Amino acid sequence: MPRRTLRCLLVALLLGGVVAGVLPADAAPVTRVPGRAIEIYSPYQGQSTCNPAPKAGTLALSRLVMAAYRGTGSSGIARDCSIGGRSEHKEGRAWDWTLSYDNPKQRAIAVDFTHWLFATDAYGNRFSQARRLGVMYVIWNHKIWSAEQAGAGWRPYTGADPHTGHMHISLSWAGALKKTSYWTGAVSPVLKAPTPAKPGKPAAAPGGVTAYKLSSNENPYGPLPSVLAAIDDAATTVNRY
Repeated sequence: MPRRTLRCLLVALLLGGVVAGVLPADAAPVTRVPGRAIEIYSPYQGQSTCNPAPKAGTLALSRLVMAAYRGTGSSGIARDCSIGGRSEHKEGRAWDWTLSYDNPKQRAIAVDFTHWLFATDAYGNRFSQARRLGVMYVIWNHKIWSAEQAGAGWRPYTGADPHTGHMHISLSWAGALKKTSYWTGAVSPVLKAPTPAKPGKPAAAPGGVTAYKLSSNENPYGPLPSVLAAIDDAATTVNRY
């Protein structure tokens, strides 16, 4: 039996069942190994801000995976901050990949993808593509894999949603911002959440001068002579429109 097929079957057992078939080797996304250096295992970075707009790295990952496994879909990236509890969806750095564990073909796809994601590269780096993409954790079929406990493999997941209808993938900030070596070729350090922009303060007015705040469509200077002339001309025909 080819080594890749054997590995896929072993991963299937860990995921909770042997699949009916195994996808061809070229079904997986493109493997990128720009060199020996690689990111450390992503530490857990829970949601700390409210900015659900999908981030560049999260979008790129979703497109990469769905292009490799045609016919699969997306259950979304963004989630309104008023819905449910803490979630990286509310920062646009978690993606729900639509797959059904009850569908043998889609179960095989999940096996193939996780084998690719967790494979050891030519330099001996374990979980290489997960680290290069900044994957923080994956939830699928009552189980969770997290980078912080990568060596423990798949562990039981007891959340309210068993994740049998989709695979959840959460990214670190480096992964979400598309700063990791999978995309750039350069190893990224751990990045913190971007600091939200603060509105600026109006400039202080000189002594004795009253300052007025203008709207974006206002101008502190008088109208041009040509504008005044056009207004005068229009005034003579204001009774017709």
